[in-house]
Amino acid sequence: MAKNAMYFLKMLPEKPKPHPEPIIYETIKYPKSSKTGFLKVSVVIGEKVSTGQEIGTVTDYFGSLVETLKSPVDGTVMMVNQMPAIKDELKTISLSWLLV
Repeated sequence: MAKNAMYFLKMLPEKPKPHPEPIIYETIKYPKSSKTGFLKVSVVIGEKVSTGQEIGTVTDYFGSLVETLKSPVDGTVMMVNQMPAIKDELKTISLSWLLV
């Protein structure tokens, strides 16, 4: 937040805005595809997911569904693989959950 530094140094007329509380995650899970094909992700970064929720699908080269990927945990989507072509055992998404 460069503007906050500028507010603090009185370069801009407003007061610095408080930062949100940090979120500390316990660990990260990387669901993998067990099939080779094309990945279509159905979640976005920052989205909260539940155990068993669909997070994406893998289709073969002809568009037929070969696998539905499901979340192994309740968590937050931290990363999404942007490459549609995937190989079996490739990480597709990273999910993390809060430290309690």
